[in-house]
Amino acid sequence: GEVSGMPAKKIQDKSGELLEIVGLKDVKQKIGGYSRGMKQRLGIAQALLNDPRLLLCDEPTSALDPVGRKEILDILSVVKSQMTVVFSTHILSDVERICDRVAVLHDGKLALCGGLEELKSGHKRDEMILELMNEQDAKKLQGMLLNTAGITAVDRSRFSLTIQVQDVEKSGFDILSLVLREQMQVLKYEVQEPNLETLFMEVVK
Repeated sequence: GEVSGMPAKKIQDKSGELLEIVGLKDVKQKIGGYSRGMKQRLGIAQALLNDPRLLLCDEPTSALDPVGRKEILDILSVVKSQMTVVFSTHILSDVERICDRVAVLHDGKLALCGGLEELKSGHKRDEMILELMNEQDAKKLQGMLLNTAGITAVDRSRFSLTIQVQDVEKSGFDILSLVLREQMQVLKYEVQEPNLETLFMEVVK
C-alpha cells in the first residue's frame, strides 16, 4: 500500500475488507504455512489493494484442487463488476463460468475473439444426442434414421446416437415420433450446443 502511495488508514481499512473477501480475515498462521490456494487468494487481495482498473491473472487456478479453484473463481466473479479482469488459462470450463469475452491464441496469432454467447450462437451445429436403454434399439434406430428425410448423418457408440440434421425442430419431432412408435426407452435426448472446448478445437485444427 505504501509503495502505491496509499495513506495508512486506507491501507488498514482496505486490507481488512479484502482479507474478508478472499476468506483470510481470521487466519493467524504465517504466510509460509499457507496452502497454494491460500497464497493465490492472498495474491489477489494484494493486487486489489490500490483499486486497480485492470487486474491481470496468469493461470490463477492452475495446480489448485476443485475447492481452491472454486474459491478463486468466486473472487474473480465478485471483483469483475468493479474492474476489468483479464486472465489466461487452459482450463476452458473456468472461462465459460466467469468470462464475458474470450480470445483464443494459436501459434502466436488471434484465432478467435468475441463475446462468449455471441461466439457460441455463431457456431451452433444442427446436431442431437439420443441415448437409448439398450444397444439393440440404438442399432435398429440408426438404420431407420439413415433413411429419414432431413437427417444427414448418424453415428453410433453402443447405446448413444449422434444425429446430424438439416432442421433441428422438424427432425426432432420426427425422431421422437419414431422412437414413440417403436416403443423404445430413451435415457437422454439433447440438442447439442457448442461449448468452448468444441470452439477451441475447431479453430486450432
